[in-house]
Amino acid sequence: MKLSIIVVITDPDKRQDPWKESIKSFLELADEVVIVNGGRKNFYEDIYNEFNFSDKLTIVNYEWPHIWGWDELPKHLNAGLNYAKGDWVIRCDIDYIWHEDVIPNIKQILKLADDFPVANFQKYS
Repeated sequence: MKLSIIVVITDPDKRQDPWKESIKSFLELADEVVIVNGGRKNFYEDIYNEFNFSDKLTIVNYEWPHIWGWDELPKHLNAGLNYAKGDWVIRCDIDYIWHEDVIPNIKQILKLADDFPVANFQKYS
């Protein structure tokens, strides 16, 4: 079983999102992380320099239009899905952080759910 995480970003520094911590947690959980870059300049260099050119990372450049609408979000998610190679795919926001203590539980849930189209995770506070 291979797990992919898809995340869509615009400019996480401007929004003060903890993108480095988020991506680190995604890399600990998933076999592959697909980042759909909505237009952040130099993101390719920043991300690969930060994470030592991890072969688990794929960056897809898909710019947001100048006038944003809700109909754009599925287009960006689908761009990520087109690159994801996992048996399971989790869509995350760039401010999500998977705590290291729950990662084994998530992997076990997905392993048990191999015959089902959806897995449900408990909410932790």
